[in-house]
Amino acid sequence: MVANNLSTHIIGFLEDFFQDTDLFLVDIKISGGNAIQVFVDRSTKNINIDTCAKISRYLEKELEENGLVGERYKIDVSSPGMTNGFKVKEQYQKNLGRAVQVITTDFEEMNGILKSADEATIVLELHKHVKKRMPPEIELVELPYDELKSVKKKITFK
Repeated sequence: MVANNLSTHIIGFLEDFFQDTDLFLVDIKISGGNAIQVFVDRSTKNINIDTCAKISRYLEKELEENGLVGERYKIDVSSPGMTNGFKVKEQYQKNLGRAVQVITTDFEEMNGILKSADEATIVLELHKHVKKRMPPEIELVELPYDELKSVKKKITFK
């Protein structure tokens, strides 16, 4: 089975499974035709291992019943991870109000607060420190998705 065709089937199965839930698909990676990685998340909270296990069992059943995989395959369902860049718009919505690191297609790096995300753009709140002991200047920057090379959560330990 061609990987693209298998991905299409997995997307269809997950659309059914995710209906009336806050779950969403982030990415599918298929390597060598027998290793399938599915990355999922949920919009209201972080996804847990029990949910990943349920999705995995559901996909195994659907793939096998529909003859889409051979006897030897491996499927792994997990969260997209905190250090990976955003791939779908639902991830932007989930992370509104959080610190993010943005790298543009011009390789400009920006760190700020994700204020909004719509169908075409995101808005970042940048804090520029001009003088010590003075409050930072706040600038809102609107960036179209096609100018974004990478956007990921900024991990801070405070």
